[in-house]
Amino acid sequence: MRLTRSSSTVPTICFPNAKSERVYVLLREALKATGKVGIATFVLRSREYLAAIRPRGAALVLDTMHFCAELRPMEKMPAGRCETGEA
Repeated sequence: MRLTRSSSTVPTICFPNAKSERVYVLLREALKATGKVGIATFVLRSREYLAAIRPRGAALVLDTMHFCAELRPMEKMPAGRCETGEA
């Protein structure tokens, strides 16, 4: 499956603290070498989020995603609300 970043989410750049730097670098380099992304869940303000973790340069970038239950089926989308970019 190919993941693309949604335009509705803001990527968060993650930095290690002093105790986790070795593990941070190991994860970043493993993701770079394999061309894969990490999938994670985290809790912020008592809400659980799904996220993709990607290497970017010397940093790891966290992009939030939606759980399947949070998505509406295309059949329930209001008509005329999607732009295709065609003229």
